[in-house]
Amino acid sequence: MTINTVLIGYLVKKGNKSKILNFFFKCLLLLKSKKKEFNVKNTLIGFFQKNLMRMVPIIGFFSKTLSGKKYSIPRYFPLKKAYFLFVKWFVNSFIKRTEKTMPLKFLSEFKDTMAKKSNTYKLRKEHYLLVWENKQYLYMVRRRRR
Repeated sequence: MTINTVLIGYLVKKGNKSKILNFFFKCLLLLKSKKKEFNVKNTLIGFFQKNLMRMVPIIGFFSKTLSGKKYSIPRYFPLKKAYFLFVKWFVNSFIKRTEKTMPLKFLSEFKDTMAKKSNTYKLRKEHYLLVWENKQYLYMVRRRRR
């Protein structure tokens, strides 16, 4: 499972499948036309996937009850959960943008995400600040198995 399939799957849940695939291909065509601006060296889908993977959160919260109190303990996310959390952040951020068409909204959010200026990046930063505030529980973070 790649981040591209998760993104398309999440968008399909929100709307019509043919419209979503048409939207995604329009985004790729726009990206192809702006290849120099985005500095694309590989294939478009590989470039897209590589840059989105940089923003996927690694550590998340799991609630644990100790002596009657609930604690949010940071642990490594399973890859599937990390993809879904990032895609939810990304889709909600690009829908709120003010450009005229959806592919332009999508590409501008993608460009800002690459430049670390987007709302998605801010959400990820806030997420990691919350993890750091719970640093007394960081010793409970288990190593990721490969």
